[in-house]
Amino acid sequence: MKAVFFDIDGTLVSLKTGKMASSTPNAIRQLRKRGTLCFVATGRSRPEIDDMDMLEGVEFDGILSNNGQYCYRGDTVFYDAPIDPTDVAAVVQQAQEMGYSIWLTEADRIYINLENDRTREAMRFIHTPIPPVEDIRRATEHPIYKIVPFLTPEELHKFPLQVTRNCKTASWFPLGGDIMPKVGGKAAAICEVMRRYGIAQTEIMAFGDGENDIEMLNLAHVGVAMGNAAQSVKQIADYVTSDCEDDGIYHALLHYGLIDAF
Repeated sequence: MKAVFFDIDGTLVSLKTGKMASSTPNAIRQLRKRGTLCFVATGRSRPEIDDMDMLEGVEFDGILSNNGQYCYRGDTVFYDAPIDPTDVAAVVQQAQEMGYSIWLTEADRIYINLENDRTREAMRFIHTPIPPVEDIRRATEHPIYKIVPFLTPEELHKFPLQVTRNCKTASWFPLGGDIMPKVGGKAAAICEVMRRYGIAQTEIMAFGDGENDIEMLNLAHVGVAMGNAAQSVKQIADYVTSDCEDDGIYHALLHYGLIDAF
């Protein structure tokens, strides 16, 4: 494999412990030492990844953040695709009128409009501090790469998706889901990486556990579902490894002969 893509939550980082398995950093270092490019493909934003040190000092060849809508390596942004400003304005207006909480992501800034029981429960689930409360009207004046309404999957389709023209959604929690461009997502960003580096589809592997990883695993020549993955993810995967905190990444890379045992 010339490139491997890793989700963060539930894949690189355990949702139980908030940490990587002890084998994961060494496995990735060995993989890169052998010449395989390693990328993070996550719904997380750059502020979260950096401020929370989510990658624990492990070096990657690029970060596909916000479900692939903002991709960078170091200070270089090599691909970005914000949500249609008209759609952003429509969701902002609806959230204000209906009074539901939304989390908005700019390139280097995250914020919510209000804190409630749903936001607290969702953020506890992903071991993340609640973003600061700000006037979300600023979202109509800045590029927005991801919107997270704290709504059920049914509510997401009934409310915000009904006022947008160019968006889709992927749920990651019973009370939270990501809104992104219809043409966006992790698979679209991976295609950009493939073009950038001259990598064929037959030369990529991807690891994931959630609904927003399904397109990515379907695209990859080898799609690996973590043992803790949703059943829908396991069903489409080429291989199901052990749980995230049970050295799942290490075992899968070893299974495919991409690293040596240690």
